[in-house]
Parts: sequence; C-alpha cells; structure tokens
Amino acid sequence: MKGFVKTPDQIAERMVELLFDTSPPTKGDRILFPGVGEGPFIEAVRDYCLDHGHPIPEGIACDTHKGRLEKARSQFENAPVQFEVFDFLDSERDIGEFDYIIGNPPYVPITEIDESKKDNYRNCFKTAAGRFDLYILFFERALNLLNDGGRLAFITPEKFEYTETANVLRQQFSSYHLQRLEHVSEDSFPSHTTYPTISIVSNTPSNGTKVVPRQGNTREVSLPFDGSRWSQLVRDIDPDLDLTGVSLGDITERISPGMATGADSVFVFSQGEAPSEFDQWSVPTISGKELEQQSISRSVDPTAEFLCPYDDSGNLIDESDLDTFGEWLNDVHRSRLEERSCFQKGRREWYAWHENPPMDQMLQEKILFRDITDSPRFWLDERGDIVPRHSVYYLIPKDSVDIVELQSYLNTDKVERWLRATCDHARNGYLRLQSKVLEDLPVPKRLSSNHQTELTSSSSDSLTDSSKVNATEQTDDD
Repeated sequence: MKGFVKTPDQIAERMVELLFDTSPPTKGDRILFPGVGEGPFIEAVRDYCLDHGHPIPEGIACDTHKGRLEKARSQFENAPVQFEVFDFLDSERDIGEFDYIIGNPPYVPITEIDESKKDNYRNCFKTAAGRFDLYILFFERALNLLNDGGRLAFITPEKFEYTETANVLRQQFSSYHLQRLEHVSEDSFPSHTTYPTISIVSNTPSNGTKVVPRQGNTREVSLPFDGSRWSQLVRDIDPDLDLTGVSLGDITERISPGMATGADSVFVFSQGEAPSEFDQWSVPTISGKELEQQSISRSVDPTAEFLCPYDDSGNLIDESDLDTFGEWLNDVHRSRLEERSCFQKGRREWYAWHENPPMDQMLQEKILFRDITDSPRFWLDERGDIVPRHSVYYLIPKDSVDIVELQSYLNTDKVERWLRATCDHARNGYLRLQSKVLEDLPVPKRLSSNHQTELTSSSSDSLTDSSKVNATEQTDDD
C-alpha cells in the first residue's frame, strides 16, 4: 500500500503501553494489526505481555504488501496471529470485532489515490468527504470493528484535529471515548518531517480527553463533537486572545489568496521588463518570496508586474480590444495558454486567468501576507495598487478599522504564537496561513466597529445624563 512508513520501535512500544495501560489483555481477547508492515506492533505487544505477565491476545495481521507481510510472518511465526493479505479498507470483508486495534495507518493524500478507489471509498465511508486522506478512513473502519469496551491506538498526522476534511471523523468520535491525544516529536520518523499524534480511543461513553502537547502542560479537555476544529483546545494558545469576543473575520471584508493565472511565465514580468507597448495592461504585483524580502515597517514596494487582460472592475476584456497585447498572446503564447486546466475543462477563455480578479475590492489599501511561511508576518500596501500573486494573501479590513493599528497587532508575538498553535503545518516547520483559520483569530475589541459604537453610545448616554443633571440644576436654581 502507498504511504508506508516504518514505525520506530520506541513509538510502537509507547503506543502499546498506552493501549494496555488501564485495560491489560486477558485470555480470549482479540487484537487487529491493520497495515501491519514488518510487524513492529506485534513485537511490542509480545514484549509488553511477557514483561507484565499478561496473555498475548490472539488476532489478525493484514497488509496489501505481500513482501512485508511475509517478513512479519517469518519473524513472528510463533505469535498467536493469523497473517492475511487483504485491504483493511475492504468494508465488505467480515473479520469480526476486536478488543484491541493498533497501527500506523498509511498517509496517502487524495491526490495519490486512484480515481476508481476514490469513488468506492466515497460510497463506503462517511469520512471520505472533500479532499480526504487515507488514514481518516482507517479511523472510521477501525472504530466500527471495536468490541464494546474495545480500545484503539493509532499514530497519524495531527491534521484530523483541525482540517475541514476531517469534520465528519471528529463527529464520529462522539460515540466513543477519545481518551488521549499525545503529540509526539515532529522528528519521530527518521527522514520524514511530520506532526504525528497518538490517539487512544475506547468504545465506551465519552468522558473527556487528556491532551499531551509537544510543548507545554498535559491537560484534560472536553472536545466538541459537532465537527468544529479542536485547535484551540489541543494546543497551547495565549488565553488573553480567547477573551476578546471579536475575531479577525468580524472586522474584515475579505481575506483571500492572490491571483492564479496558471501561466505566470506568460503574464508576469520583472519590474520594467515588460514591452513598453503593453504599459496600459500592466499592474504591479508581488510573490510570497519577494514579499518576505521586504521590511514590514514600510509599505510594500512591488517588484514585478502582471500583464492583465481585465478591466478595473475585474471583467475580462474582449480579445478584439486587447490590441497588440492580444496579438502577442495569440501569436506567441496561445498554445501554452490552451494547455491550462481552466481552458481544457471549458470553463475559461483561452487567455483568461483561473478566476476573474475582484479589482473593485483588491485595488485599495490592504494587508498582505505569505500563504506558506516559517515566520508569519504582515505587510501594508498603502497605495492599494498591488494585485498579489497566488502565493500571497490579501486582507481588506472594514472601513471603520485602523489598518495601521491592525497590521501592528498582527505582527505581535502573541498573534504569532496563536498562528503557530492553530494553523495547519506544512513541511519543515512551515505554517499554512489560510482564510478560514485567520478569520478565527481573536483581535482586540478596540478594532471592532461594534465596540466603537458602544463607546460612542456610552459617551452619548453620559452626555445626555449630564445635560439632564444640568437642566435639573438650572430648574432648581430658578
């Protein structure tokens, strides 16, 4: 099976310890090793039971890779385990229920799953929604195979705690007791940069979850099982940020990625290098990499330009009205532009970008930030003339918001801590700054128009009360 990564011995031993800690195996118990690989969990279970004087549970070890399964079979031929070549996600295969299930599900993103299998998974699994990863389906299948009181130990990417794709899985945990989420070191798997989490689940009523962060204190939390993200409960977040009652989404008109053309090599030129006859079609732009080379203390200085076939309202200009620019696109680049998926699928004109730029919103003073970064920072576009490239997000605050004060706040240490605790992780410690996450960022009440209205109303009430007092005093004096 794709996505196989060997489980280090110390991880397997830790998972077995957590699996059996409060519920050691007894005679007659059954155990399942899905995606068993070369058998690290079989070895860890055997050693734990021998060391603690418990009977070794009987069970099944399955894998789709015959070579790895045979290696496990030969190494553990005396273990009370039946080795079988089959796909754990074959929901029609009846293998019974189990008292224990332990494993390291393969991490296979949807982009690497065969189309025929995607359709089958979507028909068989409720969690196969959106851009699902394979390990999410392993969770659903395993939960359905637990006996009453049965226990599950999986090590997977932590993303199921907060991605929208996993919201159905988070809902499914409502029928179980998610006892523990233990976030292990990102370098736990040699040669792989991951953010793994050990999940311990029992088929018993839900009763709180012990969260062990990579840094910070272990704590007990009550997780919501309505599909909402768990980020703010399972990670260490500055509590001061959670008390404001106002989020970034409340004070912004738009938080969006910049423009995707599908052919930047055609539409983007370094500043001053585009043919002069195309000046009327030129708009300033900047990439994420270029943005991070600039200081946050001054307005962004664009380093490149888009040749833009759109008008000031974001409407695609008719090909016949593009003059020499249109001729150049047609004569030199048409074949390249027609190779893009947006054209191939019949959705766009051959010279259009992947989407129309919302110029009426974009061309104003705004805040810019890179989409994937190891150091979240926010820049100000004071002139408001930059059309950012797709690796740059732009943020448009509401008219009542002081954009300079907002930019200053976004560049504070406590905001960076919140982002590191909340954003999806990419490779090598990088963060994905996405709209849906940024919208939840708590901001000071003073930035909210509602708060300003409350202050104004309060001041007006005070003045009115004062006027009443003065009027009364004058009447009394009279």
